[in-house]
Amino acid sequence: MSNKYHSPSPAPTKPTRPSEAEEKAELFKPISEDLQEIGLNIAKQRSQRNMTQTELGAALDVGRTTVIAIENGKTDFKISYLVSVCEAFHIDPSEILPDRLKTEARLSQELQVIENQLAKLDTLSRMQCMIALQTMVTAFVISHHVQ
Repeated sequence: MSNKYHSPSPAPTKPTRPSEAEEKAELFKPISEDLQEIGLNIAKQRSQRNMTQTELGAALDVGRTTVIAIENGKTDFKISYLVSVCEAFHIDPSEILPDRLKTEARLSQELQVIENQLAKLDTLSRMQCMIALQTMVTAFVISHHVQ
């Protein structure tokens, strides 16, 4: 006996696999977001110094259109440009880098200190510490990717 008010459930849909372009976009999303944040930070630093895009371009040995593209996060750029920007502004690169990259750099430095200390331990103690560290790093990475 069918109920005239009950509509049949739609057939389950098969999950679609993302296209190659969508997969690439997702893979490079953090890089794209980093470039946008770096660009905004460069624009802010330039503006605080009352410097024009043309003047910054001259300091970087690039044209104004390249500076515009960098500030808008629309282009990848050489690391030497970042160094030149920091020299032109007389600032530390950490003032331009995204917070995510600063955290990763700080973590890398701290891990290097820990590795140096571990090298002084006996083999069993070193292995126990490495397992504990691996667990902590894994938990850290998981907690930051979930957010």
